[in-house]
Amino acid sequence: MTYYQLTGHVFNLLPYLAIFSIFFVKKNLTEYLIILFFTVGSIYLYDYRLFGFISLQQILMTCIALLYFMLHSDIHKDKDILFFKRRYLSIFIFFSIVTILFHLLNFEFKVQGSIVQNELRSVFQIAQLGLMFLSSIVILSVKASIAKRILNYIFFSILLLAIIGLLQELIYLLFNFDIFPMRKDFFNPLFGITDKMYGFVRITVGIGEPKQVAKYLNIGLSCLIFVPSLLYLKKYRVIFSIIFVLAILFTFSTTGYIILFSQIFIFILIKYRRNILILTMSISLLSIISIIVFMKTDFFIDKIEYLVSIGDIPFLENSDTAALKFLLSNPVFILFGVGIGNIVSFAYLYAPLGSQYINNAPYTLRRGIIKNLAEGGIVGTMLINLLFLSYIKKVKDSNIRSFILFMVFYYNFMTVEALNEFIMIFIVLLYTIDRKSETGRFNENTSNNT
Repeated sequence: MTYYQLTGHVFNLLPYLAIFSIFFVKKNLTEYLIILFFTVGSIYLYDYRLFGFISLQQILMTCIALLYFMLHSDIHKDKDILFFKRRYLSIFIFFSIVTILFHLLNFEFKVQGSIVQNELRSVFQIAQLGLMFLSSIVILSVKASIAKRILNYIFFSILLLAIIGLLQELIYLLFNFDIFPMRKDFFNPLFGITDKMYGFVRITVGIGEPKQVAKYLNIGLSCLIFVPSLLYLKKYRVIFSIIFVLAILFTFSTTGYIILFSQIFIFILIKYRRNILILTMSISLLSIISIIVFMKTDFFIDKIEYLVSIGDIPFLENSDTAALKFLLSNPVFILFGVGIGNIVSFAYLYAPLGSQYINNAPYTLRRGIIKNLAEGGIVGTMLINLLFLSYIKKVKDSNIRSFILFMVFYYNFMTVEALNEFIMIFIVLLYTIDRKSETGRFNENTSNNT
């Protein structure tokens, strides 16, 4: 057995251990499940499947959703929760109708996989959407103090990820040994996806792909940037920020760099919106850094030229390119989309040259805005962003509002693969922290005894 195979077996055991640990929790089960969902199920083991088809994240989200039926009756009368219930219900009904309708229209189209990816695809997609909304209501019902504690668990889990990543880099530099080698199925030298850059190893921390690590590291850094007062730390903010930035840099992820610059820009825009000089200088500095990072090597220019030559759209994944080309070529679908998980059966003919491998493989759209347009059209995109707008308008704390605004930007315009449910529910968590009234909160006795 190789070292690479050994690390893979170890990480494959962790989801089962996480599920097993739930049976030993006698108190605060709600809080424990939410923490597991964000940290173990999303951050560390988002891509690991139990029994070959179901992820730990999906199992934990199901467990949280089931707690909805154990909520105290007073919670269902909470005006705030009733308001969001109606919003969730309208989104759920719309996407359910569109998903089932367009799945039936192209029912004969088969993709790689089992009955779950084919005949029952629409059922599972709708069920997952419903579970996400039920989980959101459960999180809305917890006390603000509990939500704040959960946020800190998320932050320190990502901080641990950053520290381990830097240790991975240090060990490689000292001993030329990578303790967390990149998964082989992520290698694609043609597109510059390798495990080493400029003599450094791209940190993975066992997650598998540096890009995914960079996305979570950016969320940890954004906690420090936008809501430091909510974190259980009185000092070392600058040191922790440096740790996050260094870890992001060592992922050598273009996506990670773009998110890093974007959140710094949004923070500056919000904090110094009245100081035009500082804002102008900051934008100029970020632009210069971006040019240096992305244009320094010939590889970046060659990559752009290659993508254009095969009909791909620069900075978009192949699946997003296919979906966007399909919508532009068939504008009749732009109004309502084709439903969740159905895009492959409509857009496979629009895949860029050299990426025909996606033609009959179920894939996830990476950009939130393209995903929403492809699956729900203009109507679905508006419904989801109106939900986000409701959170932003109702939040009283300006720092939390700025953080939610950044997460909405992140969801719509960055690569959100494997982060869809995380971001949607994370926004709910931030909003819950801001809620001042404890009326109608999740009954603590229920939380402790479930």
